[in-house]
Amino acid sequence: MRVLLAPTGSRGDVTPLVALAHGLQEAGHDVLLLVPAGMTDFVASRGLPVVSAGSDVTALLERHAGSLSDPVAVFKILVRETARELRAQIAALEARAGEFDLVLGAGVQLGASSVCAALGVPYRSVMYTPAAQPSRHYAPFWVPKRDLPQWTHRWLHLLPDAMTGLVALGPLQRWRRAHGLPRVAYPVDALVGERPMLAVDPRLATPAPDVWPPIESIGWLRPDPRNEPGGATLEPALEAFLQAGPPPLYLGYGSMVDADAAGTLELARRLCQAGHRVVVARGWSKAVASPDERRMLVIDGAPHGLLLPRCAGAIHHGGAGTTHASAVAGIPQLLVPHLLDQFDWADRIFRLGLGPAPISRRQLDADGLLAAAARIADDGAMRARAAEVGAAIAAVDAVGRTVQQLERFVLAWHATPATLRGPWSAAAARSGRLARPAPAELRERHGDAVAPLPPLPPRPKPPWLEPPALVVGAGVGAAAAALWFRG
Repeated sequence: MRVLLAPTGSRGDVTPLVALAHGLQEAGHDVLLLVPAGMTDFVASRGLPVVSAGSDVTALLERHAGSLSDPVAVFKILVRETARELRAQIAALEARAGEFDLVLGAGVQLGASSVCAALGVPYRSVMYTPAAQPSRHYAPFWVPKRDLPQWTHRWLHLLPDAMTGLVALGPLQRWRRAHGLPRVAYPVDALVGERPMLAVDPRLATPAPDVWPPIESIGWLRPDPRNEPGGATLEPALEAFLQAGPPPLYLGYGSMVDADAAGTLELARRLCQAGHRVVVARGWSKAVASPDERRMLVIDGAPHGLLLPRCAGAIHHGGAGTTHASAVAGIPQLLVPHLLDQFDWADRIFRLGLGPAPISRRQLDADGLLAAAARIADDGAMRARAAEVGAAIAAVDAVGRTVQQLERFVLAWHATPATLRGPWSAAAARSGRLARPAPAELRERHGDAVAPLPPLPPRPKPPWLEPPALVVGAGVGAAAAALWFRG
């Protein structure tokens, strides 16, 4: 089977699909990764074939570093960049996708579901948060305040959906019209496609029962440290630091551009003065430490699967990847969310008892950080809970299981009449487009007795058709806008 993996976004969006690509290769499948510029070296260094499409996310984040703590500014940036990225995604996928038996997307991949429907290629999106799909059970992932009344949730989901549809989806709508596909009614549909998957461990989060289309939970796609460029070893300086004293705290903001790198180092020094040892992962920031720092080591980065199990706790931005890596390591974690789904993960980790109350990047100060670090070190119940959850997650081979699920999905997709695969596939089938046949090796591996895909349930009514209808809806919309602009 030939599989095209097309994640967009930062390293956190690419890494899980790199792990899945290695699993697919081990199962005998051919893979190609289509990633944003700036991620090609990362993928190639892990021994995978790769081509680039789209902008360098690192450069984008650096260009807007001063605005990343403002959710309104972040959303405006996303809207402005989406149309440009969409054109690049569509062009690259249209040229490549027809050669493959399966396409997988992740991150802000808005073009692949449409291109694959038009070309008759099985497609699945990989989501890293359940809060991307509208639900009455939780607010959208981008809302910093997570304890809003439940009746506001689906209305809040509509706000960015409507703005994205008006401002950014023009290129996709025009392409769909030219290829015989119906308009995208809700922009989130372009993101999740018809048969999405949730790459989240169910101990940390599960899909809500009212999301559409239903999403299949596959667990966290954990990278194998053996596939890192240096193998299952750490850099000598980091290894020496770890061996020289008790387990340190990990402090790193991943792909976030730190607009106050000097301030971050000063916070790390305050942790050292309080008796902690600290490993600062500078990531994409420009943090530089003085060489005489004895209790602190600044590194460019290190495989989380090798470093975090040897740490006492993790202080990080709250990306899905670092959150899962810290959970697998069995250590408490303090989340310092900057934007988007990081607020959702921060809330979930705190409610699960896996870390102290989160502190947003704008509110982070020395007193709050020192209090949280003290709790990470001294709260025995929290440490025991983190260790218990970590052991349970580590026991699951989500990559191997997902490879088998994808093999069966491709066979089931081919066993399902095109008009029943989903509304977009049905429209493409009526246009006379034919899919490639199912790979013969999958039939040999799984046999021919694979059940067709289950039909998609009816879509839930939009919230404006539910009581209390438009009067309350107008008030909710005004309140949601006020909350959003207040941050």
